[in-house]
Amino acid sequence: AGSKGTGSWTIQMAARLGVPCATMAAALEARYTSSLKTQRVQMAEMHQKPSASAWSQGWTADLEKALLASKLCAYAQGMAVLAAASSEFEWSLPLAELAQIWRGGCIIRARVLSLVHAAFSSDPKLPNLLLDAAVSAEVTRCEDGWRRIVASAAADGLPLPALSASLAYYDSLATATLHSAQCVQAQRDSFGGHGFKRLDAEGTFTARWLE
Repeated sequence: AGSKGTGSWTIQMAARLGVPCATMAAALEARYTSSLKTQRVQMAEMHQKPSASAWSQGWTADLEKALLASKLCAYAQGMAVLAAASSEFEWSLPLAELAQIWRGGCIIRARVLSLVHAAFSSDPKLPNLLLDAAVSAEVTRCEDGWRRIVASAAADGLPLPALSASLAYYDSLATATLHSAQCVQAQRDSFGGHGFKRLDAEGTFTARWLE
């Protein structure tokens, strides 16, 4: 799949602003991976995929839910980048109006933008689209089917990078204590002495991990 550069610019700016954009990053990387035809053919010859399993009846409805939930995650990430950029560069972007403009005619126009518009009209300072009650209810409605699609695809060796990344983004945001991040910080302290925070005490600590 081709690329005009807008995706990479978006991910670069998201990284600069410290905003997670898992869905868009996965979509961009999927394009890059698609261009590695020779390597993919070689890998396919070396590695046998699992035998395709029989997907449950109603999988098309599950796929529709997975797509909708992932789209909402993508819009959440995009709006978060715009909000962070608006603050960083003092743009005063009207996020609700942007959603309305996109719905009127744009390559990312979609009916679901009505939810985005309503969310930011109700709360222009909304930290994340997924915190809106109506959006949250829609994602919750889609969640079981979304998980079934991602799990079935993984079991069959079928890559769904954007849907999988969206689910990981959603699960990360919905996790009060990220133990995976704690492990990363412990590793950073081990090899670089960067320190870590503790839940039971104030301040920054370090440990002699390799002794």
